[in-house]
Amino acid sequence: MKSENLKIIVVDDEDVYHRLLKVMLRKYDFDVVFCNNYYNLKELAKQSPKHIIIMDYDLGGESGADYIKKLNFERISDLNFIAISASENPAIKDEMMELGAKRFFLKDDELIKHLPEAILNLGKKLGYIS
Repeated sequence: MKSENLKIIVVDDEDVYHRLLKVMLRKYDFDVVFCNNYYNLKELAKQSPKHIIIMDYDLGGESGADYIKKLNFERISDLNFIAISASENPAIKDEMMELGAKRFFLKDDELIKHLPEAILNLGKKLGYIS
C-alpha cells in the first residue's frame, strides 16, 4: 500500500524502538523518519507540515507532552499524533489524549499488534491513503 506524501515521524529516545518500528512499518512503504530531540522534531515538522507523529511520552529530561505543547505554542504544524509509553500510569494516557493524541498505546504487544492499523486509519482520515 503506497501512501502519497505521508511522512511518519517517530520520536523516541530509545534506539530499540526506532529499529522495531522501522521493521514493523517497512511493509507499508511509509516515509518514516526518526528523531530523539525537540530540535530535530521541529525541523522535520517544518519541512513536512502534514504528517503523523509517533510520540513517546518519556524522553529523558522532557516528556512527549512537553514536545507537543511546544509544537502547539509555536504553531509549527498540524498535530496528528499517536502517543506511546512504557508506563501504565493512567495519568500519562489522559494527558496525551487531552493534548490531542489520536490513539495511545503501551509499549507492549498492543503496540505491535495495533499501531500499523492505527496509522493506516489516520492516514485515510487525512486523505493520504485510499
